[in-house]
Amino acid sequence: MEPPRPEESIPDAINALTNAGPSHNIEFDQTEDSTAFNDENLANYDAILFLMVTDISPNDIINSEQQTVFQNYLNSGGNFVGIHSASDCLHDATFYQREIGAYFWDHPTLGEAARYPAPYILSRRH
Repeated sequence: MEPPRPEESIPDAINALTNAGPSHNIEFDQTEDSTAFNDENLANYDAILFLMVTDISPNDIINSEQQTVFQNYLNSGGNFVGIHSASDCLHDATFYQREIGAYFWDHPTLGEAARYPAPYILSRRH
């Protein structure tokens, strides 16, 4: 059986995060609308999460003006969480490279893999 492609997993991942969030006092908003990357809107969020994003070209996710807004958000103490292919976008953005730490280079050929249940979606605070 073929494993699901990342883009096929996005709705399940959004549902998992949305369902798990309240038990951790976290509320999620989801959008694919890049115009949400403006100073006024980002000021409403404690963190920005990129979930399985992959750029085809340097500015597919957010354009250069929106990248500046994102950089200012991070420089002002905003938080960032990147999941799965978040390291495969904004390749031309130096600030993002520093934030993410490394870029995705290549994916190995998919084959048979053991499947293990993930222990937690979000770690608990003690």
